[in-house]
Amino acid sequence: VSAAYGAAVSCVTKDEAERGVLLVDCGARTTSLAVFHAGRLQFVSAINGGADHLTQELATKLGVAHAAAERIKTLRVSVGWPSYDALDFVEVSPLGAVSATDTVELPRGQLSEILRPLAEAMLARVADELDRAPVAARDAARRGIVLTGGGAQQDGLVELATDVLGVGTRLGRPDVFAGWADPQHAAASGGLALVAGDDGGVGYVARRAARIGVEKPIERLGQWLRESLGVA
Repeated sequence: VSAAYGAAVSCVTKDEAERGVLLVDCGARTTSLAVFHAGRLQFVSAINGGADHLTQELATKLGVAHAAAERIKTLRVSVGWPSYDALDFVEVSPLGAVSATDTVELPRGQLSEILRPLAEAMLARVADELDRAPVAARDAARRGIVLTGGGAQQDGLVELATDVLGVGTRLGRPDVFAGWADPQHAAASGGLALVAGDDGGVGYVARRAARIGVEKPIERLGQWLRESLGVA
């Protein structure tokens, strides 16, 4: 199933699906969208680009390894609008450093200025993608946003989404399976829930395929023979 649909199954409430909501699943390289209204899926799409794009940009601008950039992005950088202290610095170990102490200090605000425009551009692309949706789905998406997926844990992204998209936004955490409460597990837990026959209240109904044709008459004949011979 669509990653965004699976994530919605685990994160979107029945009330949200009924009223109207946009689910944005922030993956590493793809950002997926799903719009619900009247308890049903109304629109699904995806755009190229995700959280890994921010990591790559940070690694390029700082001249550090990808793993180091990922750690800095996750632990020390916000894409929101924080009021950092002028003396708040982040230690960065550039590629080719001779020792662990061979580091440079950069203002934390400077790192935010690198990532914030990229996050804004990603959210703007989400808005552009919604323009392709039917009018009813676009209206439903303006009633609430749920961010989930690993990229949604980026500090400040929820607040930035509210500002850029102009809609109240919350962080979606799975509530289908015990122990899977992190956003990055949303699509997986939702997919497993669908396999188990639990739609989370967003409209999925598992139905057995109807058996048609000559199967039923043959079944009835076989049952009659078994009963007649006493082997039923």
